[in-house]
Amino acid sequence: MERIHRVTREFIDTPPAEPPLGGRSSSGGWKLIDRPCDRRSKDTCSRPVQTDRVRVVCVSDTHSVKGWTDVVPDGDVLIHAGDLTRGGTAEQVEAAFLEIEKLPHKIKLVVPGNHDLALDDVFMEKHADEMAGLGVTMQVARKLQSLWTSRRATRAGIVYVEHGSTTITVRGRTLQVSLSGFTTEFFDWAFMYPRGKDIWKGVMNPQADILVTHSPPQHFLDHVPGAGAVGCELLAEHVAEIKPKLHVFGHIHEGAAEGVVERTWEDDSQKEKRKTIFCNASLLDEQYRLKYKPSVFDL
Repeated sequence: MERIHRVTREFIDTPPAEPPLGGRSSSGGWKLIDRPCDRRSKDTCSRPVQTDRVRVVCVSDTHSVKGWTDVVPDGDVLIHAGDLTRGGTAEQVEAAFLEIEKLPHKIKLVVPGNHDLALDDVFMEKHADEMAGLGVTMQVARKLQSLWTSRRATRAGIVYVEHGSTTITVRGRTLQVSLSGFTTEFFDWAFMYPRGKDIWKGVMNPQADILVTHSPPQHFLDHVPGAGAVGCELLAEHVAEIKPKLHVFGHIHEGAAEGVVERTWEDDSQKEKRKTIFCNASLLDEQYRLKYKPSVFDL
């Protein structure tokens, strides 16, 4: 049976954010710094990173709330696990880009989320008239999508991936990363797939050091009162096969209160049992209030 270490996240007091817009229905080798709550303290996160480690700062579900970048500490790598916006409008998508562009991290790994409507071609084609009424035509959407993968984005260190894998090099370290902004179907949002469909096979790098998905894997920081574990069961199976060092996700704001769990894989065939840190990096609670600070890890 796998051993699971649980951590409770620290929260910050802020007034409620505005509700979502857009008309939609509704550690082997790793060191988790300052667990549990103090890991987000200003003193610790400003502490110089050791020269042989890579500092990774994790956020998700910022939903266009004002001031979220003010609580983001510096580091080598920023991970944003999706839901950049409240309602996926052109203004919100562009504003999210500008916010992330200005952050100082050398590399910024970004995936979209189900709220980021204008970034999803399939959603845009299906809801062209509705989105046009919000000022987002297909032409506007294509320009926004191109912005995230433009030379300007590259100069800012932004690596935007909808569904795929990449390699990053920082502090002389090379890390394999698999990323996806997709979640299982829930109402009528963007970047969704039918529950039970395996969209992960052939996309997830079996050697990945880091996974970044908007969706949580089932039974990991994905519990919703009255609904149970709503994460993706097939994603959980792939994670168990890959056994990455770090898996960052969001989507289920309720899971952000607990924030981080660490699993030791007892079924691992390797002599030294591998560990995976699971991080629900949502900064907002279920009432869309900016409540949680970023999670910070030294690799």
